Amino acid sequence: MVAITVPHWEFLNKLEEVLQSNPVMIKLIQEVQQDPSKHPHFQVRRKLLFFDNKLFIPDSSNLKTVLLEEFHASTIAGHSGITKTYGRLKENVYWVGMKHDVIDFINACLTCQQTKNSTQLPYGLLKLLPIPSAVWEDISLDFIVGLP
Repeated sequence: MVAITVPHWEFLNKLEEVLQSNPVMIKLIQEVQQDPSKHPHFQVRRKLLFFDNKLFIPDSSNLKTVLLEEFHASTIAGHSGITKTYGRLKENVYWVGMKHDVIDFINACLTCQQTKNSTQLPYGLLKLLPIPSAVWEDISLDFIVGLP
């Protein structure tokens, strides 16, 4: 959570509100508190749900977008790629389908799409067409102009 630039308590308060307003999450938190053996990877600490010691973000939460922006597009993150952004996120938080969401978010990032390097291999030399064996077998045009 060190890389999140918004104040931690504000983010955690929003997450707590999301958890308390989602009936599915309320039920999951109650199940974890009543019988932790049913959900061995989950823990509840300070009204927050953790999955393998990482903050658990529910599927329906808009906090996923906030986290993606903070871990990818903030001044600290610097528009790093998919691997680095996903690596920093998975150290701190967890949600179902996180890698897919990171890939989609970065592929839609306008700054990254405008500044990324081309992965196109260098173009090769032009190759001559084979000499046709019949009349009008192939038609080609040469757009080179200004030759002597």
